Amino acid sequence: CDSKNGQVVGFAEVDARPLGGNSGGNGINRSYMYNLAVDKKWKRKGIATELIRACEEFVIDMHELCAENRLYLRVRSCND
Repeated sequence: CDSKNGQVVGFAEVDARPLGGNSGGNGINRSYMYNLAVDKKWKRKGIATELIRACEEFVIDMHELCAENRLYLRVRSCND
């Protein structure tokens, strides 16, 4: 957020999904980042880098829920 007016200038989303795509309830998850956006006015200021770092730290803190302390980037083939 912009500290002056509280406006959201960037967004990142992390999700833990079952390893191998199965939903059999084996309790083994992998962390994916699949949304990362920064307002055009705020690009090239290090915001995306800080969002990624915060997501990585979140995954490390939640290590008991995931198989690895890694964050995978999920990219769609139609990504622009």
